[in-house]
Amino acid sequence: EAKFLYGPILDLVRAGDEARGSDAFVSLDRETRETILRQLESDRPDIVKGAVLQTLIRYYGADGVAEGLGLEARPPYPGGYSLGETNWALLDPVKEMDPIYKSDKSDKSDTSDKSDQGDKRVTEPGDES
Repeated sequence: EAKFLYGPILDLVRAGDEARGSDAFVSLDRETRETILRQLESDRPDIVKGAVLQTLIRYYGADGVAEGLGLEARPPYPGGYSLGETNWALLDPVKEMDPIYKSDKSDKSDTSDKSDQGDKRVTEPGDES
């Protein structure tokens, strides 16, 4: 599993070692390792973000960490977790928006011109065309 999750970033680090002709990444000082990782993050953000995300998921999913945060160390299902009350009025602007999808309100029995039935276009604010 680790090879699958972290293999791409490890491959990039190894390729960098070979390209630099330098010592292995783990033997470099902290500042040099951080510089290399920052450059990888700049060059391949998709791979670095994926590795960071997987690390965080596994860290915060560990029982000891959850307990250290004052949480019950258990899966969310089937027991679930209690959520506080929310302010449903925050969704009012979304509810008031026009639909941004095509409506299927066409009359199936009428085969005449249906060119503009149910067609709703998504436009940018101020774009009235």
